[in-house]
Amino acid sequence: MTDRLDFAKRMGATNTIDMSVPRSGRLETARSMTGGHGFDVVIEASGNPDAVSEALDLVRDGGRVIVCGHYTDNGAVEIHPHWQINRKHVELKGCWGSRYEHFHRGVALAAQFGTTKPWSEMASKSYALEDVAAALDAVASRAAVKAVVRP
Repeated sequence: MTDRLDFAKRMGATNTIDMSVPRSGRLETARSMTGGHGFDVVIEASGNPDAVSEALDLVRDGGRVIVCGHYTDNGAVEIHPHWQINRKHVELKGCWGSRYEHFHRGVALAAQFGTTKPWSEMASKSYALEDVAAALDAVASRAAVKAVVRP
């Protein structure tokens, strides 16, 4: 996990919260970072169903939660619509898939900051095609930030 947090900081993150901290501690840390208000925008990109509920707890009143980590069915999650959405006036959006211009903008962003951000280090390990199971395990266990499978 530490390698992922270090990488996030090298990419420009100003604050990070380690997932080894219990959920209550992560929420407390988030509140202290934001003067007790919560984050303006929370992007759930992990694919962990519990992260959706936590994102709703982390966002400020009137904030926005974007769920983009669930491009496959990872299971159900329990949320409390009254406390986590309605009472807080949270805007909740989901996305599935992407359009060409998303890739175009991503490549342009990488090119713009190519000399100041370690983009090439994001793929922390390369695997042969016959080792694809090990690549998936490395990503799932967070031993790799991203894994590349060579054909």
